[in-house]
Amino acid sequence: MSLELKVEDVIPEYYDHISVASWDDLRFLGKQNITALMRAKQSAVHETQECVDTLRKYAALLNGRSGDDIAVMAKEYVDPKIPRGTFRLTRYFNHLEPTRRKDILREFDTTTFNNCGWCEHRGSGSYRHDYMIDGNCNLLAKADIRKEKSVGVASKGCLLRAMDADEIAALVNGYRTRRKALEERLRYERALVTKMCETADAASDKPFLPDLRPYDHFNIGDRVVGFIGRKKDGDLRYQMTGFLAGTVQDGYRHHDGCVTMKMDVPCHDNTEFFDGRGLSGGSRSPDMMLASEFGYLKKHPDFALEWLSSIEISSASERRDYHLLSKALLGDTAMTSRRRQFPPALPPKPF
Repeated sequence: MSLELKVEDVIPEYYDHISVASWDDLRFLGKQNITALMRAKQSAVHETQECVDTLRKYAALLNGRSGDDIAVMAKEYVDPKIPRGTFRLTRYFNHLEPTRRKDILREFDTTTFNNCGWCEHRGSGSYRHDYMIDGNCNLLAKADIRKEKSVGVASKGCLLRAMDADEIAALVNGYRTRRKALEERLRYERALVTKMCETADAASDKPFLPDLRPYDHFNIGDRVVGFIGRKKDGDLRYQMTGFLAGTVQDGYRHHDGCVTMKMDVPCHDNTEFFDGRGLSGGSRSPDMMLASEFGYLKKHPDFALEWLSSIEISSASERRDYHLLSKALLGDTAMTSRRRQFPPALPPKPF
């Protein structure tokens, strides 16, 4: 049976400011952007597959078991019997954790089905060294059939050992129910990836949307264009506004979320920063772009509108900067994208 694929499902939740309404809209974004979105979807497929594999493993582990069977399995591991007097309270959350050196140095998966701290099946929670201070049991949480109970290194024994065969059978049924739902989701997501691949093959090369730029988007020596929209930024006073050309330099956190540029002409009063020619910011900031991207956006205002509409705006200051950039890039072009209105402009802020 063929699946009805929804194009909006190609956009991860954390990119909800990027929108597509049709497969033609997705193709319009260009090959690089579709490929970036496809990689995010492939990562989600991998995570879902890992969860399916875990549920299959848990079902096989507990199928036909009872608490007594779990107790027998526990004999293959260490039962540390930590004296209550050797625990201390954590500084912030008042949880108990061990103080004996041999407990602190104990390794993961040595106390399975005996002590939750080093158990193979411990889940998310707070950790120190190699033990879980407080959190949940994956064997209970992954079944998704009962309210989770907090467990940790100071818990009194394994909760599964107190269960009868019917209670553990309910866990196994929970694993199978969840696995079936996730397998259907996997089928859908893999079909989405295939459709995205076909769409990317039919798309042309276009600049990355700012939020989809890879970590190594800017490289030392690249020709770039930076935008200055204000006369003043904190203590820094700019001598000009608008677009300036420059070159990428080896600076703070290069290829780690930031980019440093040396502009061709002085542009501010900080002479210690490349003699007043330095600009820096986030590598996904829309006011910094490769010279080739700037040239493409100027020549293709229809895509420039789409590029601008993808920018996330979370504050009044960002909205003001956004409109300055839009005006400089598009001139008097109407501030409407193909699918949604641009945010309203704010009145200019006095310098």
